[in-house]
Amino acid sequence: MEFPMEYKTVFVLEHTATFSQQGGPLMDFDLFAKSRTPGLLPLAPVKKSLWTLSVEACLEYSRIIHDIFRNDRMMGVVACDTEARQISSWDSTQQQRIHIMDEFAKLGPPDPELAVDSKSALLGISEAISLLSEATEDQLRSIHSRGHSRTGNRGRIICIMSSNSDKTFDQLEGAVADILNQKNKKASSRSSLQVEECEIVLMNIHPVDVQNQIQPRPRKQLTPDLSLETHSMNFGEELFSKLGQLVQLHFKLASTTVTGIPMKEEQHANSSANYDVEILHKAEAHKDYLYLEGPPTAQNWCGMPTVMLKWLTPKTQSSEVINCSGVYRVSPTDVNSRHSACLTNFLLGGRSVTLELHRKSGAKIMSHMLAVHNGEIFIHSVVTYRSPLEELPSISEGFGGRVTDYRITDFGKLMQKSVLVRNCAEYSEDPQPLVDSAKKHLERLTRYWPLVISDTLLFNLIPGVDTLPSIMVSRTLSDTQLTECKTILDTLLSLESRNENLTLPSVVPRPKGQRRDDQMKQVWCELELFLRQCAGISGNHDDVYKYLLQLKPSVAVVTAADPSPSTRPLSHTEETHTGESPQSPYKHNRYGRASYSDDLSEGELRPPVKKSKLSGNCKETEPFRSGESLLAKWKTRLSNQHSRHHMELAGRLDSTGNHAKLYLNLELKDNSDKSGKSSDKNHKNSQDRRNT
Repeated sequence: MEFPMEYKTVFVLEHTATFSQQGGPLMDFDLFAKSRTPGLLPLAPVKKSLWTLSVEACLEYSRIIHDIFRNDRMMGVVACDTEARQISSWDSTQQQRIHIMDEFAKLGPPDPELAVDSKSALLGISEAISLLSEATEDQLRSIHSRGHSRTGNRGRIICIMSSNSDKTFDQLEGAVADILNQKNKKASSRSSLQVEECEIVLMNIHPVDVQNQIQPRPRKQLTPDLSLETHSMNFGEELFSKLGQLVQLHFKLASTTVTGIPMKEEQHANSSANYDVEILHKAEAHKDYLYLEGPPTAQNWCGMPTVMLKWLTPKTQSSEVINCSGVYRVSPTDVNSRHSACLTNFLLGGRSVTLELHRKSGAKIMSHMLAVHNGEIFIHSVVTYRSPLEELPSISEGFGGRVTDYRITDFGKLMQKSVLVRNCAEYSEDPQPLVDSAKKHLERLTRYWPLVISDTLLFNLIPGVDTLPSIMVSRTLSDTQLTECKTILDTLLSLESRNENLTLPSVVPRPKGQRRDDQMKQVWCELELFLRQCAGISGNHDDVYKYLLQLKPSVAVVTAADPSPSTRPLSHTEETHTGESPQSPYKHNRYGRASYSDDLSEGELRPPVKKSKLSGNCKETEPFRSGESLLAKWKTRLSNQHSRHHMELAGRLDSTGNHAKLYLNLELKDNSDKSGKSSDKNHKNSQDRRNT
């Protein structure tokens, strides 16, 4: 398991005399000015110290991490002055805000008389790197399961310090790389890991009334495994704003503002006003709506973009009726505000709220939903496209789109006969024999298996006769089953001799104009193909096929080179997949239907041929030859269509080529006259010679 950079975060707080100064905004402590007893002096406003604001910023950062990630992200805290102290480590009992607050209370405020040490921040960063080298419980489990200590140990250090000298930051940049190398060399035991990658963020703060002399420094890659960046700001609102930006960037969070929340005012109980509440969550909650052109956004309190979603009055208390693509925990940005508290209490009461996304084009989409699960608030990404759970797709809605008579029921029976089971102890070391047996079983069941109902009559016969296919695909045939198969063949022959029509289900389409004899011929041809495919399974299977040939010798087309189908093993690639048999008078199309060959002799069985609309001496439509262009195919089709609408000239039928000679009768008469005159002349000459 690889652990990302944001898995470990260590906060380093300076606990020096500089942080005992008061520099925050004024806070009015006199909250009861209106009800004060006359004569009492008002309380003077107070300011927070740098230490108090730093602790609050650290707790707010940890609150957001804990609300959204729970125990998936770890956070440690280090305080430093003349020495470094761990406030919280990676132990699960210390990953709580209550523990951090208790440890800060035990530590107390910084001593204002303590001498300022410029190396206190370096001590804290060194202790933070040592804390990153310690393995968490998840990392220890990963090490034990994988057998080595390379788990991708990475982490980030956020140091809140105060300094007015650039020299201090230069010393830090030069020293942290050496400290990291020394810590990695000492990391040899299984409980201590090498820090493969580390990010250090320095946050230099100063009182509001003090001029800032330190300029921010962009991120700098000191070594391949160490980077450092510096931010400088007034502590107070600027500190909280900067940490709000960093927590969204570090943990890939996004902001959503729920607008138009109706709330009743205490002063006007009969009316309500609309308020906005901002929440943080994982950025994946908005990934389904990035393709939308310009969802409405604004800047939040820390200068980051926030998506505006409108409140919709809930109509149901159940959150399970809406199809969602993702569920993510949320954390309010201002947890102590009255508006956030009202929204939280409303959701914790078991209600769900749908949120509406307004596009710039004016369209409205119900994009998200807020609901509570197990006492935690989640934002749900609602699926806006058609869900496959609403209406199951039909099996006929596949490629082609027009085939609607698939043998779905028979396919379900085929699945029941071909269920995979767990490997037994006999083949635990070599499962190949069991795999080969399963393949042979599936090949035997599908030697002849038409896909659609309209392509077969054998599998749609009346009860009592339709059991033949299920019996013939068995691995072995008993004598009782052999007798039953012969009885079924006799039944079909008796139906044909009595001139009775086959009883077919209503779902089987019947071609118009097809006679009963043609229907029986198709059944016998299909039956011959099926029994031929099954003849090589066992001796009894071969006896069934031979019995068919005795009943109907006309369907037997056996070559002299291969007199018996049982003596030749079936080829899975030649016969099963292509559906073609070298001894069969027909082939398979792509649906498994028997299409009859054109090279049969006159005495052999032929399928019913569809009659042409115009009976005549028109040539049959030739199939398109491979390699022809689209224009040649189109011209061939037009010529075939036009040839059906006129009678061919009788003289052209007896001619050779495209030219026919006209008035052949006159030419024959002239030839006869010439032959008569020549014979008379020859007779006269012969008489003259005799007289002389």
